[in-house]
This record gives sequence, structure tokens and C-alpha cells, in this order.
Amino acid sequence: MIIKAIFDRIENGFAVLLPDNLGIEINIPVSKWKNNCQRGESVSIMIYDNGALRLIG
Repeated sequence: MIIKAIFDRIENGFAVLLPDNLGIEINIPVSKWKNNCQRGESVSIMIYDNGALRLIG
């Protein structure tokens, strides 16, 4: 599954992403966040069947 989200902020060691039309926040540990996004930038997240996440853009 691919989810498109907007990068919102860094909070308590997590990158906070706001997915389109889901009404939830996705938190990714900053140690795994290798993207230098600015607030409001769009990113895509691949979610695998085992629950693993991967940023794809």
C-alpha cells in the first residue's frame, strides 16, 4: 500500500506525517527519517504486509 502524506513537524524524536484523507498522524523515528523535507512537503510511504515502512519520495 502506498500512502501520500504531508510532512508536518519533528516532535519528540519522530517525524510527523499527515496522510491525505485518513485523519491520522504517522510517526517515523528520526533515526529512520533520511529525508530533509520542509514543512508542507509531500512524501509517499510504502507500507508492506509485515508493517514495515519505506519512504519513496
